Amino acid sequence: MNETFHFFDTTYVYSLHVNFFNQPEISGSASRLGRLVAYHHFTLLFHSKLQQLAQMLTPHTNGLRSNATASVRSSVINLSQINNAITYDNLCSKIASTFTKTFHPKINNEELLDINPSTESNYPGIASLRNEMKSWDWIYGKTPDFEIHQSSNLSMGKVTISVVIRKGIISEIKLDVSKAIPSAIIDEISSGLVGCRYGTEDVSGIVYYLEAKSDGMNSRTRTAELIRWLMIILGRN
Repeated sequence: MNETFHFFDTTYVYSLHVNFFNQPEISGSASRLGRLVAYHHFTLLFHSKLQQLAQMLTPHTNGLRSNATASVRSSVINLSQINNAITYDNLCSKIASTFTKTFHPKINNEELLDINPSTESNYPGIASLRNEMKSWDWIYGKTPDFEIHQSSNLSMGKVTISVVIRKGIISEIKLDVSKAIPSAIIDEISSGLVGCRYGTEDVSGIVYYLEAKSDGMNSRTRTAELIRWLMIILGRN
């Protein structure tokens, strides 16, 4: 890649993984190694909407604890901001020629093909892979264990919840609610949630349970408020 950018006379020093020079980065990569497969992607910022990109990639991690590898946040910049003479076409062409020269030096003329990665004809099995990565098993079931610790002031008073999720399953939960809702109901709610899959309709079953246990209009109002809060915490917002 250094040779590629030298071609454009771009006098900009950067590092792919570690920002030694404390300058904005233009690229990044990520990978996941499995027993039988490996996933890897590389990102090059050419002319991206950086503000929109930042909003999409900023996770809501308040109250979340995990042993997962934390992302290293760095300031970024578009390649086009460094050298406005670079176009999409000549960038792709130069990357292709540099790749060919590095890994297939015996090929004299490389040919660029526009490939749609979403079609089965180009990538047989891509639809199945896409569905797998949209599934609960991939999003939560293969996620490193994590914990959620949240508290909020509702109309009934302060409410606190601590949840432990292992392989996407709620394995432990502690819910502290004011006396507005009987403790026996809260205990049954907590025990009923253990074993549910995080972020699925499994946790929605508490709605019917709470409604059945509510007595009087005030209790139902408080229960509905608690339900909305729990749904957000447990991934059903």
